[in-house]
Amino acid sequence: PSSFDISSDGTLMVVTNYYQDRMYGFTMSTPFDSSTISLTQTHITSAVENSSYQFTNVRNHFEKPYGCRFNGDGTSITIIDGYSSTNNKMVSIPLVVPYDIRGLADGCLNTKTEGLDYPMNVRFSSDGKKVQVLDGSDDRIYQWALHTPFVLGRGSMTAVYEGYSDLLRTGDGTPIGFDWTPDGKGLFVAGLANDTINYYDVSTPFDATSTVTYRETIDITYIETYPYTVRVVNC
Repeated sequence: PSSFDISSDGTLMVVTNYYQDRMYGFTMSTPFDSSTISLTQTHITSAVENSSYQFTNVRNHFEKPYGCRFNGDGTSITIIDGYSSTNNKMVSIPLVVPYDIRGLADGCLNTKTEGLDYPMNVRFSSDGKKVQVLDGSDDRIYQWALHTPFVLGRGSMTAVYEGYSDLLRTGDGTPIGFDWTPDGKGLFVAGLANDTINYYDVSTPFDATSTVTYRETIDITYIETYPYTVRVVNC
């Protein structure tokens, strides 16, 4: 361990380990008593989505997290990266749960961890409490619930993975983009194989993991031969 900090009430602690590129979150059942700690989350600070390349210049990528410090009210944590003389940096990252790295809001989703190989399209529910990503590999929509509307992060409480949709290949074998109807009860899906827009009913509004039922296909070859995405507006 290279550094640590404790919440103002003494019940939460964060520890950085530069040797393992880790940041650990703990609770303390007795305030300020380190003998009562319990691990809540391990965050790999050097993790890169779907790649082994080390992006030392990426804002939320830390090769050697030497130090950490909460701000006054615990709504952000500042991390020092001492990777090298040319790539040192110090970055403040919001916490949607004060003093708790489970609330780390570093602007990322661990899509690869949940099985996505080719994320093609992203949408939010109208209230921003859910985010969905279409995977071009298995033709499903993957979904997360967000602690704070429209805020992404790799904290385990910031974005909670909820599952994925039924297959969306009925109207077109290559679904590549999608959008919700304003009430969230339907999905329009762009299909690249046959140049189509396909409509699906959704049993629970804005919930891609609920039952999705194919209804109709619209051929759009007369106006577009490469429909990579679709947006629903003014209806």
